[in-house]
This record gives sequence, C-alpha cells and structure tokens, in this order.
Amino acid sequence: MSAITTGALPFTSIADRVRVEPGHDVVVRVVGNVRSTAAAGVNYRMKLTLKEARNISNGSLVGLSSRSIEGDTVTVNNGTYTVTKPTSIPNNKTVLEGSSTDALYFNLRAAAENQVVKSVSVTSS
Repeated sequence: MSAITTGALPFTSIADRVRVEPGHDVVVRVVGNVRSTAAAGVNYRMKLTLKEARNISNGSLVGLSSRSIEGDTVTVNNGTYTVTKPTSIPNNKTVLEGSSTDALYFNLRAAAENQVVKSVSVTSS
C-alpha cells in the first residue's frame, strides 16, 4: 500500500487472493499506515472501491459496479508521552571515572497508540 498524503490523490493496492464462496460472507481487513507526510490535526477517511473480480473456475474477469464502502475516520496527531519516576529505584552510588553503570531509571507511557521512541536526551545535573 501507499502512504496516506494530504491530497485527494487515490492510491491502489491489489491483494493476491480473497476467495468468496457462493452465499457466504468473507471478512476482508485492509491494513495500512500513516507516514510522516500526513498532516497533524487533519482527518483522513478511506474509501474502498471494488472494481473487478476474477472467476477462479475459468479465469475470466467480472466487472463490479457500485461496490464501495467508507472506512473509519483517522485523525493524525503527534505522539505524546508521560515520563515519571519509578516507585522504587536503586540507591545513589559512587561511580569511578571510566566505569559503566546504570545511571537513570524512568517510566515512559504513550498517551494513546503504540509508539516507538527513537532517541532520549539526558542532561547531567
């Protein structure tokens, strides 16, 4: 799939196979992601349109008309986190120059969705 952008440009994706048996429903899940090119604070709504299907018995294409469904509305926002001091941490300790030790403990909680923290800056006081 392509990334969502701020324009009205459609993108297309073709699935390998979704087998539909006569008289039975099939649940199809469309998964995508919102890349950094999406604008924060903007609502995006996906519309899925099926244009053709292939008959697996004889391989012929069947045109579909008026087979569209609108998906959920997604609002893009920047991730937010809460940083707190843990309830229990090791006592202060003396570290000799050139030696390595655990220097900092903290709890980090994302506000809403799963997020990935790519960097943390620590300032000595």
